[in-house]
Amino acid sequence: MFFDTSFERILENYDFNGCLTAQAMLKMFENAGNRHSDVAGDAVIARSASGVTWVLTEWDVNGFFLI
Repeated sequence: MFFDTSFERILENYDFNGCLTAQAMLKMFENAGNRHSDVAGDAVIARSASGVTWVLTEWDVNGFFLI
């Protein structure tokens, strides 16, 4: 399954060179995962009310940087 989403540009997510910060990028991945689970019918908030939830325990992010 592929999931596509977009995010609003927020000034605080960028450094002085205009590059997206690593912290902001990881937050976007987290939010995309939440949105995807909602679309797939696996609503995290609804399930947490019943005592069931999921936890992200590790990140493995590989990428490249344009200079």
